[in-house]
Amino acid sequence: MDQKFLKLAQEQGWVIEAVEEGSCIVRCPEAGCGMRARIRSSGSVPPRINDRVQMDFRATTFDAARRFLRERREDLRLNIAEVEDAAGLTKDHLAKIERDDSDKVPNLETFVIWANTLGFDVVLRPAELPPVTMRMICDTRSLTGRRGRRFQNERDRRRKAGGRDPR
Repeated sequence: MDQKFLKLAQEQGWVIEAVEEGSCIVRCPEAGCGMRARIRSSGSVPPRINDRVQMDFRATTFDAARRFLRERREDLRLNIAEVEDAAGLTKDHLAKIERDDSDKVPNLETFVIWANTLGFDVVLRPAELPPVTMRMICDTRSLTGRRGRRFQNERDRRRKAGGRDPR
């Protein structure tokens, strides 16, 4: 499979789902659109469908995310050693993480690199607060003024020290 062909398919707005010898399976990035196509590397790539490519997966546990990324690697027909090499991970590191019965959990940096190597961004977006967090917020309202001042002082210190404030 030619790397330029895969890049062109992505540039045209397709999501690459699987790669086989001489062809790849792509899908429409639009939510709710079930269109899929097999495009052959010897042919042309259909025109752009959308500028924004999106394939969301909501990970509720690390185990679910691990299985999802393993399936993605398999759909791309990459072996573990190839992904480790592309990601700059040490030999057998990913193999230990991907195993079903493994108790090895990567640090966040390794997880992000692994996901990026397989074509995914790790995104944090607002979600519903769990009941325990809402209860904690309600129970600690009397402390908000003092905490707000302390948190602002900490942000100011980080900013002066050259640290990045994520807000």
